Amino acid sequence: MNEKKILEKIEQSAEKIQIPKHLQPEEVKKMISVKKRNRNVLYRSAAAVIALMLCGALCYPALLGTGQDKDAVYDGGVVDTEMASGRIDEGIQMSDVVGPSASSTEEIRKPKQNAGSLYTIAKDYGEVYDVFEERGMLKYEYDMGDGGMEESLTGVAESDQAPVKDLAVRKLAADAAKEYSRTNLQTEGVDESDFVKTDGEFIYVVKGNSVIIVDARGDKPVRRGEIVLQDEGASDDVLEMYVDGDVLNIIVQREVTELELDSDEIGNNEAEDVYHFASDVVTEVMTYDIRDRAKPVLKGNMRQDGYYQSSRKIGNIIYLFTGKGAEAPEAPRNQAIKEENVGGWIPLVNGKAVAYDSIYLSESGTQGLLISSVDVRRPKETIDQTYILNDYAEIYVSQEALYLYYNDYRMNSGTRTNIAKFSLSGGRIDAAGAAAVKGVVKDTFAVNESADEKLRILTTMDGWNTDEEGSCLYILDEKLKLTGKLEGIAPGEQVYAARYFGNMAYFVTYRNTDPLFAVDLSDDTSPRLLGELKITGFSEYLHFWGDDKLVGIGYETDPDSGERKGMKITMFDISDPIHLKELKSLVIRDIDYSAALYDYKSVLADAGQNLLGFPVESYGAEEAYKYLLFEWDGKAFKELLAESFGEKTEKGSRGMYIGEKFIIATTEKIMFFDRNEGYEFVANLVL
Repeated sequence: MNEKKILEKIEQSAEKIQIPKHLQPEEVKKMISVKKRNRNVLYRSAAAVIALMLCGALCYPALLGTGQDKDAVYDGGVVDTEMASGRIDEGIQMSDVVGPSASSTEEIRKPKQNAGSLYTIAKDYGEVYDVFEERGMLKYEYDMGDGGMEESLTGVAESDQAPVKDLAVRKLAADAAKEYSRTNLQTEGVDESDFVKTDGEFIYVVKGNSVIIVDARGDKPVRRGEIVLQDEGASDDVLEMYVDGDVLNIIVQREVTELELDSDEIGNNEAEDVYHFASDVVTEVMTYDIRDRAKPVLKGNMRQDGYYQSSRKIGNIIYLFTGKGAEAPEAPRNQAIKEENVGGWIPLVNGKAVAYDSIYLSESGTQGLLISSVDVRRPKETIDQTYILNDYAEIYVSQEALYLYYNDYRMNSGTRTNIAKFSLSGGRIDAAGAAAVKGVVKDTFAVNESADEKLRILTTMDGWNTDEEGSCLYILDEKLKLTGKLEGIAPGEQVYAARYFGNMAYFVTYRNTDPLFAVDLSDDTSPRLLGELKITGFSEYLHFWGDDKLVGIGYETDPDSGERKGMKITMFDISDPIHLKELKSLVIRDIDYSAALYDYKSVLADAGQNLLGFPVESYGAEEAYKYLLFEWDGKAFKELLAESFGEKTEKGSRGMYIGEKFIIATTEKIMFFDRNEGYEFVANLVL
């Protein structure tokens, strides 16, 4: 049966079927696009054909083409009409295969470098395909990608010169000058997305498939605006966001559904064809102009394949990291790597395949990390993109560079950590070096770049017969060449928490007691262990409290049995690194867990405002969820607030302050407390 006959049968069956509202053609065409896959027929039975006919009412508009591109964006804000128009393209032309955009600088166009022998740039798509085939990463189907859309947004980040729609929003009186808290970050100057943000006047909360904008300038929280994603799919989800002045960037993960054509053999469109639904996951950065908070305006979006893994924002540039499994078509090699077909198996960014000279290959691995950079002032023009074939790698981002590191297990010789450095110059992502060090990284803050681009990394030996070797500290230069090391620290113990302050490293190891170590890094050829302090329990998170103190958050334990006795916060005196001191600890009984131990963004730690806050959970006879807030009075921790929640919320909670208001925000409600009145409850807003 040829395509024409199939379409006739689909049209006939469509007239007889009652279609639910959410599956009306106008809704379906928003999320379904046609990409013709040439593939051996797996289903020839009459039942398969009947099933196809039953779904005809859904598929027919997409099959015929509607002039609507699947990458068009729709939401509850104001949509630019230029963005919502497009076309359905079949296949990818060579002009659609992207490396740097035409508007990029000469620096962006320069050939990318290898990361030593750890990651090497592909010579062509044929080499990429050969690696896929060698590692058994072929699939029994073949598809092609679609083109993307581009649009420019200028002047948003510098919006002080832009016309103002809502003068109240731009009030520059005392409210704008109030101090307010920011998201707790791993690296100063490198912003991170979160599900709650504030700009000192408004609070932004992710809830399901929407972002709610709350006015926090008055005595009570007032709902001011909302961005709602249209019903594009049950799995579509707003994850996190960035707020910078009058620009709001939200990160959305979508499941894109497509109608695909199974064919008897590659290139044979006259065979008995059977259509099937297929889905894939993509991640988007959607950029809004929020000068009028009541009416956010969508200015553009960028989309790339894969599940959301992380993101960072440096200045105006967002770096988006997604995980994309590597899989190539099982097809004749020459046909599989044709220029017009690579979009069927090479990841897409804005509907365009990543160029082969932006693909890094490694010795092993069947997963991929896709990285793109986008300037929020031009939200549809990616600056650069890189696809790295590897297994899962952790991410650390400084203001100048990206580091990827992962464990490499070696039989009978322990483990090592492989590290690759990529420079981030104006959004360009280019390898700058690679190295390997003994041991594995146990804490997010154990990896750090100094002001002079030295990489400091703390590891724990973790392998065959190596536990007694303890932990290690390595210093590498800007090319990842080893300059100095300190090995054999605390044999038999693991690094639980770490922090770097200037030329000092502080870290906690643990077995039955909690030693805090101080290491001098001023001589990068010879780091020196200066001091050690042992107390009971252990810290999972460390945060500097001014220049001479350090807060630890963790658990109190029995020194003999290791049994946990409750959650513990400790104030350390580090004014003399040789003679470290415990100033005071507070053990909080009947607490079983806190997100503060593993998610640093859930912690509010502000020595200037003398506030330490985080959520906690208890699992006794009844589950209990609270937000705890403390101050340090110079001698001990004093509880300021303990707010209980009826049940655990979708994403947890965040504590923040705006001037004299203290705020606890969840996906369900926002609560105001008066700092001048002993943190008395003022009002809340149910979202």
